[in-house]
Amino acid sequence: MSLTKRLYRLDEVRAAFLYCLKQRRFNETIFWLRELEDSCYGGEARRLLFVSWFMCIGLARISWLVEWSFSSFTREGRLKLCWQVMRCSERDSSLWWLLWCGSGSVNISNGFSKLLDKWRSRQYKLDDARFNGLEHDMRGYSLFADAVQCALDCVILPKSCWAELSTNEPVDLQKMLEEWSEFDRLYEIPYMCLYGMTWRGCGGDTTEELNQCSLTSPYWKARALFTTDSEKEDFYDTYFPNDIPDEWSLKEKLKSHGSGVDCSNGAPLSRWWRSWISPDHLWIWGKPVRLCWEWVLAQQANVEASVIDRLIMIYKDIPIRPYCSQKKVFQLEA
Repeated sequence: MSLTKRLYRLDEVRAAFLYCLKQRRFNETIFWLRELEDSCYGGEARRLLFVSWFMCIGLARISWLVEWSFSSFTREGRLKLCWQVMRCSERDSSLWWLLWCGSGSVNISNGFSKLLDKWRSRQYKLDDARFNGLEHDMRGYSLFADAVQCALDCVILPKSCWAELSTNEPVDLQKMLEEWSEFDRLYEIPYMCLYGMTWRGCGGDTTEELNQCSLTSPYWKARALFTTDSEKEDFYDTYFPNDIPDEWSLKEKLKSHGSGVDCSNGAPLSRWWRSWISPDHLWIWGKPVRLCWEWVLAQQANVEASVIDRLIMIYKDIPIRPYCSQKKVFQLEA
């Protein structure tokens, strides 16, 4: 697994970023965004902002998606979008339910939902230039982007969904970032974000990874080029001036590595769902939701992939399906 600039696992930084966005943990969210950006994963940060909106806010605040389609291509724009999405009070998980109800995992007949019927009949991708950002470099998340476009083609949204976003920054974000040390690992990975999203979340132990210190990620592969002991010493003096990773204190190591979540009593998918998905689903309701939830209650979280990856892989195996990438989401490069 690739390690980021400050030696967090990439899968855990992604999960931490999404979780802190959902929980509106302002400073932590900005820290994880910086970690992605500094580690050469700016493109992934852009896509994860979209995924957070998709899972938590959705159609209830479409104006954020408009802003994202224009502003998400720069580091400064993503920083602004980050605090804007945390300021959205609306909650809607209709798009998330749409994907699961239409995945074929649940036997749901037509006629209960116009939106669901349209999604299951849709085979190809975007056609609305208003949201051309949804077509640009979405990788595995193209499936999610197509679901958004399908909903916009089918649903008449109230004016409240298009309300303007705040343009007043709560703090001077750039100043706050400049005051943070380049080397400090300010926050630990939230334990609650691991389950169903990461290797540790399915019981894996990562304790020994810092001792091995595999520096193969985009940030490190051009920097960890030492071949002699002298070059190695210069490398650690430059990038880890306080202490080398295998000599960090236990407290410092536990910010990013450690034992996994206890899954000895099973790993129900419903446990993950209740933690991540809003109970408000304004445009999907009734029998499709009931049948889907009954299916969720009978499922275990997949120990080989995150729940998000699992959903994408389900669509990958559907012979006729909405357009989506063949790649796994949480294994993408920037």
